[in-house]
Amino acid sequence: MAPNPAPRLLLMGTAAVSATSKLMLTAQPMRVNSPFGMVDLVPGSVWQGNRVLIDCSDMVVHYMVGTQLYEMGTQMFLRDAWLNGLITASQAQWLVHVAKIEKEFLMGLFVPIAGIMALHCAQVVVVYANHREAFRVVLEQLPGIMGDLKILRKENPTLSRTVFDKTVGELISHIPEGIGAEDIAFWLGRILKGVGALPDIKATALAKVLAIVTTLVALAHAPGMAGKGTVHAIKHADVEAAMKKLQIHIDQATATTIARELGHAKGSPQALERLQVSLTKVLPFVQEIFAAWEKATG
Repeated sequence: MAPNPAPRLLLMGTAAVSATSKLMLTAQPMRVNSPFGMVDLVPGSVWQGNRVLIDCSDMVVHYMVGTQLYEMGTQMFLRDAWLNGLITASQAQWLVHVAKIEKEFLMGLFVPIAGIMALHCAQVVVVYANHREAFRVVLEQLPGIMGDLKILRKENPTLSRTVFDKTVGELISHIPEGIGAEDIAFWLGRILKGVGALPDIKATALAKVLAIVTTLVALAHAPGMAGKGTVHAIKHADVEAAMKKLQIHIDQATATTIARELGHAKGSPQALERLQVSLTKVLPFVQEIFAAWEKATG
């Protein structure tokens, strides 16, 4: 029986995302003949602004709109595009193409993000395609940032709970135990949009983290402490005063506990120094991605 050429909704939500990942990772581009001439069908390309082509054949195509997976006759799909004035001799200029290696990388990110957050596939593809370098830097730095924040969480629970979490929306306490692809995607998702009850990690929040980290690094390298290689000499008054400058108010008892935890920490001094470097590097690119996402979804 010939397939119905009209669009047919197959799946929605998480089921659609799961099926899409399987289809797209094995899909291949193809050139098809049509009444409008030869047309290239490239999985991962965005058609008519919101249709992401998932896979294709001579008979049918599969595409996503939002988090809904559709099937449609290939010629009908092309006819729709032609009626909207999209199939022209300069077709490649309006299609957003994602290379095969990038497609595999992107789907590895998109699937867990979309599964958790119901992001729109087309929006993820378009934002990524237009900001590849920003994504590359952020994704390159995120594992190290997450790892170092986990060190701080383990060795400095009071600092994590009373300074970081209250200031930037439970940032550290919700870092997953692992740092796999889905964990990184979860964090990237929080940059784009809040996850569940968790707020988004806007650039302003990461800037606050950087300010806190920079302050603690400065305390560790203050006169009289340089060369010690630890933060054991930090006094509660120094911690309290430094946080006050950042408009973070903690009492003396809390400052004393933070200073004591930092003093006994083995990995925190190095983690703080690495965080200062990596956050300084990544912050402009987080700002770029977040601004692009706001524009795409606003």
